[in-house]
Amino acid sequence: MTVEADGQFTLRVRVLVPNGCYSAGKFSEGAPPDTAQLPETRSFTFEIEERSGICTQAEQYVTAIKSDLGPDQGHRSLAVYVVIGGKVVGQAAIAFPPLATLQALLRTDDPKYPIVPETVSAVVTSDLIGEHTTLTVSCMVEVPNPGFTATLRPLKMGHELSILLLELIVTPPDEVVIQPHSRIVAKYVDENYRGHYSDASIVNQAQVITVPVIAILSFVNAAQTPHFSVMRNAIH
Repeated sequence: MTVEADGQFTLRVRVLVPNGCYSAGKFSEGAPPDTAQLPETRSFTFEIEERSGICTQAEQYVTAIKSDLGPDQGHRSLAVYVVIGGKVVGQAAIAFPPLATLQALLRTDDPKYPIVPETVSAVVTSDLIGEHTTLTVSCMVEVPNPGFTATLRPLKMGHELSILLLELIVTPPDEVVIQPHSRIVAKYVDENYRGHYSDASIVNQAQVITVPVIAILSFVNAAQTPHFSVMRNAIH
């Protein structure tokens, strides 16, 4: 999810499918029939079409985009249900970032080193016995050459919220590097994560991107943060 200049949000959904027999279908507002809904959550349904026949046998993403969204009518979050053949096969939720807080942090100028939105992720992993849990937030950043470095730094006010707020810091090289335009990785790692964030937002001048925190291993205690999803679906 990204914040636009007018204070509205743009939602980007990516779903990983096993092969080329699957394609993006209708993306509509509302939850599937017989699905429990919370009044403070605005729901959408992403239908994925499946066809028979010969298809490419490589995993790929199908995508959907919805613009001009806002936390109106008391909505605090968005939920997307993925449906194939009339059955819900996955879901993900994301909270609306605190707009007032973000507007206080944002600058009006476009980012000098933009984040690639589809590369942003916030993933929780754990060791085999589940004692040590790690949160990793990462993204790719467009820079003039590979001599640049980037990191994600927590903003103090983010720790007072259920959304982790991070600031992108990009450092140019000390010496001239003659190389083509590149993408580099920026990361934030919490190796002692206790499950207290539902989402993560990265602030980069006028660019803000929010993604849900996703637990990819079943023995992570997702009860500590109800917005965890163990599905392979991605929502931005």
